[in-house]
Amino acid sequence: MNTFTITITAVVDEKRRIIIDLPDDIPLGKINLMIQAKMLDDMLDTDDVSHKEIQAKLIAAGLVSPSGPSPDAIDVSDEELERLGYVFANARPLSKLIDKEREDRI
Repeated sequence: MNTFTITITAVVDEKRRIIIDLPDDIPLGKINLMIQAKMLDDMLDTDDVSHKEIQAKLIAAGLVSPSGPSPDAIDVSDEELERLGYVFANARPLSKLIDKEREDRI
């Protein structure tokens, strides 16, 4: 039996589903499927730009205060952080997320 490995990147949606379109050269029949979830820290590529360089650019653009978080900032609950993680893991365009949010308020 000849074996080979292919690597496909997929996104798990909010219903815990993935859809995989396999290349045409994959033979029909039984396969073994291995799923390896990447943690967010593993997906961040910090080799190209350092944290300090990114922070300096954000401060220069006026997007981050050099003195730290605003005193008006509110803490985000663990539940909201988890919800946001799933929202942005969907890889849907931001415009679609905004449209959905607006629909929910009507």
